[in-house]
Amino acid sequence: MQQVHSKGLIHRDLKPSNCIILDTSPPSVKLVDFGLACTVHGEYMTAEEQDGAGTPAYQAPEVLKKEACGLPSDVYSFGIIVWELLSGRIPYEGISLEEMKSAVIAGKRLPVRPTWNRDLVMMMISCWEPEGQRRPTFSALIARISALIAEVVSPMLLWWMQPDLLAGTSIGANAVNWSSLMDALVPMTIMAGHVGSTTNGGGVLGNMEEL
Repeated sequence: MQQVHSKGLIHRDLKPSNCIILDTSPPSVKLVDFGLACTVHGEYMTAEEQDGAGTPAYQAPEVLKKEACGLPSDVYSFGIIVWELLSGRIPYEGISLEEMKSAVIAGKRLPVRPTWNRDLVMMMISCWEPEGQRRPTFSALIARISALIAEVVSPMLLWWMQPDLLAGTSIGANAVNWSSLMDALVPMTIMAGHVGSTTNGGGVLGNMEEL
């Protein structure tokens, strides 16, 4: 994605099914399906240049609102992919398309589990910033991921989501019933209060022990 963006291209449909794991040594990932990719002038494309294509569950708020979107919109999609890898679940499973769109536009995000790797969660949440210019670039993400890879990865890193998601925490004050994901979605403003911002010292970074 760093190379794609360096060419001024937006993929516009970044999701797991478009990331093919190749049987190489070591394993590598190939990004496919550039049927919706387009060039942008600068960093953003106007709403008039969009056509509503893509996969809604992975689309950024500005795309769902049909506002100007750009390179940061792909970064948001990457954050959803990270969540799917951590949870082992399909994002927004069981929620209607309109409910999902309304929740994301209203600033709500997928919930996180307190047992997940703190640094990885902070990186993921930074990709979900409501304002595109506050999201990291793929160059910055590569640096953060490289630092994580350099550490010993705990086998506890990946957890299957359980019905007690966020139960007993400051974000999930009441036990969360996974069957009602709409009730489990977390407002970005609350996430920001507990996990701070990746820029300007405030926002999505903070005390993950409270999540």
